[in-house]
Amino acid sequence: MRGGSVLVVEDDVFTRFAVGDHLRDCGYDVLEAETGQQAIDLLTNGAAVDVVFTDVQMPGGVDGFGVVRWLREHRPELPVLVASGHALALELASKLCDVRSAFAKPYHEAQVAAAVAELLDGKAAAL
Repeated sequence: MRGGSVLVVEDDVFTRFAVGDHLRDCGYDVLEAETGQQAIDLLTNGAAVDVVFTDVQMPGGVDGFGVVRWLREHRPELPVLVASGHALALELASKLCDVRSAFAKPYHEAQVAAAVAELLDGKAAAL
């Protein structure tokens, strides 16, 4: 079992639940947000998070790019993983947001769990 907490930001309920459940099965604490604004609200209100995994394209005023921009300004130490069903969005996310990993949809939950483990293992080694 692993430890650490992951914030999953995804507007598609089935995708969010599938990723969240898999990460929980891997031993992570998981917080979920349906929108970018919900994610920012959770983080602003003190949610303890070690990694953020966000979809790029979401409805509402704050998409995944907005979440990453907010994180870079307010929580720059927090690693971010992004996912999108659009190749151009993934390319932009990698370039503009300086994210460590980008996942093309459809992806397998195990890929996300492996990337989270790698980020958290690297973070622990740096301490």
